[in-house]
Amino acid sequence: MNCKDYLKQGSIFLETMLALAVLALILSAVFALQLSVFQRVVTNTYRFSRFVAMGSVFQEALQDRVFEKKIMHYEKKIEDPEQIIILDREPVNAKSSLARFKKLYIQKALGQWNDTKGNHQEVVVDFVFIPEKKKRDELEEQHNKQLPKGLQ
Repeated sequence: MNCKDYLKQGSIFLETMLALAVLALILSAVFALQLSVFQRVVTNTYRFSRFVAMGSVFQEALQDRVFEKKIMHYEKKIEDPEQIIILDREPVNAKSSLARFKKLYIQKALGQWNDTKGNHQEVVVDFVFIPEKKKRDELEEQHNKQLPKGLQ
């Protein structure tokens, strides 16, 4: 075997190994970045599903006619995604600039859940205007008169 051929074969092997090492470094950095992005997407999707569940409690309370009460406390346990939601309604704080609007109430849906990172709490806030019963009936009548006949 010729010495020149041996060196030539060795340099091809070294070049190949060096190229693979550079490729491995680049791919490991890309993989780490992709993993980080994926974790954020999963976390935000998980959080968004919790907010959707907290928002749906407002609708369920409305259907259960709980909203007719001006001050209330409504608690619900949801299985999927597992969390406890506490819905409270109270008058707007007298020190708030919103206090000048009479019959305006603040609703807070507090969601609590546990996951691998510990106990979490998030709050969804909504403002509700609740007119007097008589006035509400008049407003509903006016609204129904304005609707097309098929929707009444």
